[in-house]
Amino acid sequence: MTREESESESDNEVVENDAEVIDDEAENASVAESDKNRRRSKRNKNKNKNSSHSSAVKMSTTDPDYHVIKRVVGNKTKEIAVFSTHCNPGRLIRNPVHGTRTNDRVGSFAERNYFRVRATTIGDGTVPVTLYYDSPEAYEKHMRTKVPNDLKSEWRARNNI
Repeated sequence: MTREESESESDNEVVENDAEVIDDEAENASVAESDKNRRRSKRNKNKNKNSSHSSAVKMSTTDPDYHVIKRVVGNKTKEIAVFSTHCNPGRLIRNPVHGTRTNDRVGSFAERNYFRVRATTIGDGTVPVTLYYDSPEAYEKHMRTKVPNDLKSEWRARNNI
């Protein structure tokens, strides 16, 4: 083999090695890009998962009965989304946790089946707001508080539960 042939052969090897390096770099870049997209997607999923009031936040601008209460639970301040029901007779009773309206109306006999809580700290202060829970336990779970046992037993006796 002549000197020129060996030089051209070594040049071909360099070109082939450079092509492999470029291919490796492109593959690494695409892997890095896909990892980046995967992390971004996971972060967005976690953001949506962690925002427990994501659908409620959308409603807050259009729904006057939507409120956010700040409660101290342990040593942390928690935000609790609440859907209220005005005390005007004839209004549909609303679930304070999910915001769904029931077929029962304020002032009807069916109103007695709910555990009612008058929330004086919610709203503008001119119209009292009432929360209608299915049971005292539902209130405890939603508001992260405790209801005295005598109130629970009184409510159960009135509702024959």
